[in-house]
Amino acid sequence: MQVWQFIHDKLTAGCTIQLLFVLQSEGSSPGRQGFKMAVSSDGEFCGTIGGGIMEQKLVGKAKHLLASNEIKIILQNQYHDKAHTKDQSGMICSGSQLNAFIPLTITDKAIVDEVLTNKQNQSIHFSSTGISIKAPPQQYFNFIDEINWEYAEPINQRSVIHIIGGGHVGLALSQIMSF
Repeated sequence: MQVWQFIHDKLTAGCTIQLLFVLQSEGSSPGRQGFKMAVSSDGEFCGTIGGGIMEQKLVGKAKHLLASNEIKIILQNQYHDKAHTKDQSGMICSGSQLNAFIPLTITDKAIVDEVLTNKQNQSIHFSSTGISIKAPPQQYFNFIDEINWEYAEPINQRSVIHIIGGGHVGLALSQIMSF
């Protein structure tokens, strides 16, 4: 929720945002599906899509899109190997990830507010046409091409941790992770 709070605060302050979102990851990729990062028009950012030189390059692209006032959703593959001649991430993890650049403006603030306050069973949906809130909560990614795709994830889904072992370390860890 930290990224959504950052987006809310920046939109309230009059900034525009590029939401970088990992739609899909394959193999050994530092960014996993659902990782998100927000880059604000004032140069600040929050979150991660995997780190490293790849993230640095994509933050630079997000800043360029913000400076050019481009209000268009863009998808970009990043391949973490030297075998691909196009869209190399600069990393050598041997996986890949599909990232979305989703522009957010003050007109999206109501949806961001709903994400932050939502206690119902709903999902946030991303597609080539923008973002929306829908019921019931679902997790999926359908991709046909750069125009026909949709990603959804439940809002306010609590993280789950599995602790193996019931000794003093497991007890201490369960208390720390009881958020």
